[in-house]
Amino acid sequence: MHDLPLRRIPRLCLIAAVLVPLLPGQHPCPPMDDRLEADCCTTPTPHLPAFPPVMIGGDYRSHNVRHPLLGCSVLGSTAVTVTLGAPQQVACNRWNISISVSTPLGLVATGVLLGEYSRTFTWNDPSNQVEELSQVWRFMLNGDLTFQPTIAVTPPPCAPLFNNAAHFVGSIDYERHAVFDPDEIRCDWSFRLDLTHHDQGIHHNVCRPLLSPVTGHVDTRYTLTAPASMIAPGPTLTPGNFTYEATREIDVVLGRCYAENDLGPQPTLITRVPDAMCPFETFEVIQGTSECAGVARGFQTVPNNPRIPTGSIAVYLGTHTGTGGAFPGDLRVFTHVAILGVDWHCNTNPSGNGVLCHGVTTDTDPLTTGDIHPFGIFKDGMAENHVFTMMTDLVNHVLLQEPGPVAVANFGCPDFAELLIQLTL
Repeated sequence: MHDLPLRRIPRLCLIAAVLVPLLPGQHPCPPMDDRLEADCCTTPTPHLPAFPPVMIGGDYRSHNVRHPLLGCSVLGSTAVTVTLGAPQQVACNRWNISISVSTPLGLVATGVLLGEYSRTFTWNDPSNQVEELSQVWRFMLNGDLTFQPTIAVTPPPCAPLFNNAAHFVGSIDYERHAVFDPDEIRCDWSFRLDLTHHDQGIHHNVCRPLLSPVTGHVDTRYTLTAPASMIAPGPTLTPGNFTYEATREIDVVLGRCYAENDLGPQPTLITRVPDAMCPFETFEVIQGTSECAGVARGFQTVPNNPRIPTGSIAVYLGTHTGTGGAFPGDLRVFTHVAILGVDWHCNTNPSGNGVLCHGVTTDTDPLTTGDIHPFGIFKDGMAENHVFTMMTDLVNHVLLQEPGPVAVANFGCPDFAELLIQLTL
């Protein structure tokens, strides 16, 4: 395994030498590039660690969405335990991850999530007493949760129409860091999870259309987040020009993962307009390009859903309240739904001009002082020293178990070509 050199060797080796013998330059959790930077339209193989199973406390919440009387607010919150199986790779960019959700009253929901690998980055906490490397691998998730008969939580009201299943989208971060105990040095893992079943106008617009409004779903959203230490939503995102990082294409039919294409030559622009009916929502216009073999091709929002008039929406789920420098610290979490027009570089099986995407943004809460967690990225096989504060990942919908595709012009669910967009600010 080819592991990358750690940038802060001197202090780390001094501490390690006191505890257990390590060879010069060794680190118990060596940084790993995913090796997806290569020549344009070549097909590298992702280089990832073995990810562990997860058991973590979380919150299952229902939210008012643009309610004419109640506005936007949390309707109810239930503490749950989320159990995830170790990811099982099924294609070059796709992993299956089993999930079960439970409370002290019993099992709430089960399912299998499709994990689409997005990227890896470093998460450096200046409050750490030991200057260690903390590395994160992010997967975009979507899949059905099948709800069990229970009074512990309220399933989305559309679930009985789909054999008690509701479709959720989101992401998971696997974070790995070194632990320096008196008797040993080891690698430990931490995790961050978000899953959302959006209100009817978003989630049932194309993939699983409903013939008529479902009571309680037109203005209600359902979320599952972990760890549980997350405060309720507040301020929205600000506009940003993203000069980093890349796009990546996957041909789902042929099973080909193509190399990353750097953003450029112009910055990717996200213009955000707050939703006047909900302070937790922001409508977005996204416009960007990526380069492959010197050719720039674009992606941009397509406003073809009345519920998302600009073509993209960001929904603020809340801010984590971790302490002691532990991941995910004080990260804010936003979930996205977007319809993007794509000018493909490499794919021979594109699904049309408009693709349905879901995504996530994590950033440091600007209202928190003295607890800033900068991100770092890998470029050309090295962990760069640039300091970033916001990560946005978007991916289009490729879950082949969906009952589709639905015949809508320039729009398909599922898609037969996959696009990952990685934006860093």
